[in-house]
Amino acid sequence: MDFTSSRASWIWSVNNGSPLKSDSQSANLNKHSDKDEFTFDLTQARGGNSLNPFAEAAVSASSTSSASTSTAGSNAYPNAASTASSSTSDGDNSGSNADDETSLRATIAHGTIMGFTFIIVFPLGALLIRLCSLKALVWVHAGVQIFGYILALTGLSLGIFIGMVPTFKLNLYHPIIGIIVIALLVFQPVLGLLHHHIYRTSLKTSFYSVIHVWLGRVAITLGIINGGLGLRLADNTSKGVIAYGIIAGVVWSAWVGIMVSTYLKKKGSST
Repeated sequence: MDFTSSRASWIWSVNNGSPLKSDSQSANLNKHSDKDEFTFDLTQARGGNSLNPFAEAAVSASSTSSASTSTAGSNAYPNAASTASSSTSDGDNSGSNADDETSLRATIAHGTIMGFTFIIVFPLGALLIRLCSLKALVWVHAGVQIFGYILALTGLSLGIFIGMVPTFKLNLYHPIIGIIVIALLVFQPVLGLLHHHIYRTSLKTSFYSVIHVWLGRVAITLGIINGGLGLRLADNTSKGVIAYGIIAGVVWSAWVGIMVSTYLKKKGSST
């Protein structure tokens, strides 16, 4: 370090979540959730006659707290008193731990709700309209999808809450894709009503029908993919990512397979 430098380059990094609390040599270590660079005026970081100013501060720490602050301030470095005060307040990190625990619970709830919505609810609602022949089928379809949309909005709210954590950034790929998907879903109820109204009067599909169907397919597919990206962003275990990938892959493949099968059957029937 160059103690004559007024703009020395430093780096910092931080990791969100619960502490490791394990001495196992095979325990998984999470990556840092955020990092950055900053500069520091090293000309203000000198003081004392010792090569190790912290040693002088350590010796004085055995006396009373006031004497410790005074000695450190005179022997260690100019801003030792304020640093000692800051360290004391930072040492009580019970509030920080509580915030981390709340953020962790919100993250788990967000992932669970969104996974259930895009892997179960939305595909189920889309398949009902093709596989069932109920009298009020269109309203059952609408009810299921609206329920899914409410769940998606709840998951979005949790995602925004998580994004308010200082170490998390909303400009990452997962939140950006998530916001786009929810924004696409905003148009689905209106498009669905237009499609239903036109189909009842003319018994023909319209431009709104095509947009409604394909917008839903794109949104569900993006939502499923984004779920995997979210697990990656959260540094989930490899087993969790693999399990999600298998379940999501099977559900998506079955969903697409049923759609293609019913389309071909309908086309052959009309021919």
